[in-house]
Amino acid sequence: MRLLPMTVLMTVFFQFPSLSLADVYPSKPIRWIVPFAPGGSSDSSARPIASLLSAELGQQVVIENKPGAGAILGADFVAKAPADGYTLLLVPGTHTLGKYLSKNLPYDPIKDFTPVGRMVSVPYVLVTGPKQPFSSLMEMIAYGNQQGSGFSFGTTDVLGMLSVELLKSVSQTKVVQINYKGAPAIVNDVLGGHLDSGATTPPVVKGFSKEKNGLRMLAITSAKRSPSLPDVPTVAELTGIKSFEIATWYGIAGPAGMPVNVVERLEKALIKVMADPGLKTKLIDMGVDVIEDNSAKSMAATMRSNFDQWGKLADKAGIKP
Repeated sequence: MRLLPMTVLMTVFFQFPSLSLADVYPSKPIRWIVPFAPGGSSDSSARPIASLLSAELGQQVVIENKPGAGAILGADFVAKAPADGYTLLLVPGTHTLGKYLSKNLPYDPIKDFTPVGRMVSVPYVLVTGPKQPFSSLMEMIAYGNQQGSGFSFGTTDVLGMLSVELLKSVSQTKVVQINYKGAPAIVNDVLGGHLDSGATTPPVVKGFSKEKNGLRMLAITSAKRSPSLPDVPTVAELTGIKSFEIATWYGIAGPAGMPVNVVERLEKALIKVMADPGLKTKLIDMGVDVIEDNSAKSMAATMRSNFDQWGKLADKAGIKP
């Protein structure tokens, strides 16, 4: 039975000698590098997608976790892999901000990768605890103004830092940013009254009982309300600043120079998989938002936009590795 795939492949080549390996892609399992440890929102959302992609492509899509250096290690591994479509990367939205995470980034986040398509987005939820004298975003801003000393705000990554920069554009309130290693720690300190507010994510928030702990969700940083937290208003609708949007996202990319027909095969499969109703329900229950446009063109445009716009915000905020 092991000889059958090779026999079929040789028959195709003899009948159509002009075909290349890319024309019969995929003919073996595909490695999908997730540059984070197992268990996070990136890994958890990738696994059901990988399962459906395997069925659609007729070959196993095998997830391989390669965490380290803020996702740089995994990205570098893929950037240096053969551009044949058999080594792919789960790309986080922070991918284009690599130079703010490492002084010597070993790749160009745009030029060294071939976009396939985005899958899900994960906005930030601004939270506070029951001990604070404010229960809405605008009340928190007013409180900071009255205090003079502003308010403390916890973040875990560079996009969380950018959300602070955008908050400063909403008000002249002083924001004292405090870096945390994990979002659950932010929620715990907010609930304990040790931190005024912080930026966490829907998957983390959904793990805490609002009724039991009194966690207050002030606003969400996406452009529109999240299906996973429909009662939480956006920062944009509360402040009137329609351009206010900070959300990480996850997509698929390969090394630069992947054959066009390989990219098209992967893109077509991804678009079909992301339209699956059961998958959409599962992802929303996890707390992530399903992206409507899963095309390679859309992902390329988003990467370029993030590189330019988020880069300007990061420079303004003085963020350095």
